[in-house]
Amino acid sequence: MKLTYKIFFIVLSIFITLNCVFAKSIENCSQEPFFPTQADMLKESVKMAEASDKMYETICKRIIKTYSKDKDFIAAFKQEQKAYLKLRTIKRNTVLPSFSDRGNAYGSNYGIYANSFYIELNANEIKYYKKMLETYCLYNDFKDIPCSLKDIDNIFSIDN
Repeated sequence: MKLTYKIFFIVLSIFITLNCVFAKSIENCSQEPFFPTQADMLKESVKMAEASDKMYETICKRIIKTYSKDKDFIAAFKQEQKAYLKLRTIKRNTVLPSFSDRGNAYGSNYGIYANSFYIELNANEIKYYKKMLETYCLYNDFKDIPCSLKDIDNIFSIDN
């Protein structure tokens, strides 16, 4: 099982536990036991996918802002970004063929599977962008651009 799926199930487990599933063993729990439905899990996976997309978009904006002096690089990076978004959908369709092709084989899990796959693809693309910038800086450090490891780490920092 990939790390993304493990994280999803850990978050789901925490979600269940925090909602007093084991209310009998928690004295001060005022909630009734709550077992998430398929719709609850789908809603949570949508939130996680949206957060992943937001992180991806934020990092792309930071890259564009940080390296805006290098117009050629930014133009190529924007093309890369568009290509990734198209390829991401193609990859999803390859791994999870559509309902009509499968006769609804995924049932109500399709949305959860697709969101988890998008999260994984975004995480991999972000890792690639970091390696891409390290390599770009290796060959372009003569330019007046922020290329220290600290500069690159700041782009990918969640705290910013």
